[in-house]
Amino acid sequence: MTPHWEAMFVLAQTANRFNNMTRQFQRHGRQLDSKQLLFYLGAAVAVAILIGGAAFLYKWVSRRYANSPTGLLIELCQAHGLPWKQRLLLYQLARSRNLAQPAALFLDPELFDASGFTPKLKQRRSELEGVRDRIFGKRLDADR
Repeated sequence: MTPHWEAMFVLAQTANRFNNMTRQFQRHGRQLDSKQLLFYLGAAVAVAILIGGAAFLYKWVSRRYANSPTGLLIELCQAHGLPWKQRLLLYQLARSRNLAQPAALFLDPELFDASGFTPKLKQRRSELEGVRDRIFGKRLDADR
């Protein structure tokens, strides 16, 4: 035989060996029954409902706080890089001060004074001072 034919013969044997190896993984004659089909269809519908519900909830929350006093407070907190615990603390401070615009906390450092704090806020006075210092910069001892 010529080298060309020998190479073709070796390739044919190799292909036949690979077919034999993969034959055990093939499922001849196996069909999908109706129970399996309904299960996969139900799973796909459930995933679609979860994704749709999450998208709806995200849009609802986004619209609820868009162009609102609370939304402005949230945006200012994000701009200042405040973690969620400090954001919640500022929201509680704004509520205790009965501020119509909670974002006013970013304009007036006097709103952080301890006079008129609720008992809960008095316990967290040092945290509030830290937030105030983060927003307005550290106060000098002469200013205190």
